[in-house]
Amino acid sequence: MWTDCIDMAESIPQALIDNNPMMRMMGPLARFMKFMVCKKMCTKHMCGAAQASRMMEKFHGAEMNFDASEFGAQDKYEKAMMVAMVMTDSKSPEMEFINHVFHGEM
Repeated sequence: MWTDCIDMAESIPQALIDNNPMMRMMGPLARFMKFMVCKKMCTKHMCGAAQASRMMEKFHGAEMNFDASEFGAQDKYEKAMMVAMVMTDSKSPEMEFINHVFHGEM
């Protein structure tokens, strides 16, 4: 994922850097700044995927042994994120009410 960040940072036109006061102030570090912002977002995404994977293995274990490649998941982390999103969207009305009462508007 970081190679995508490198490509994105290198493809920023110089005119965009010159027209943005914050990036102009950074000078030659403007591209590095954009790379670091992208890297931080990617790290956060991958950390969430790893936590979702550990949660699925801990709470659901062997029942999550299905081929997720037919749904577009390429590895166990994407599979875990997909399962977490499906489980979140398929809550019963009772569970949504409980979440609303205990955790507020979600």
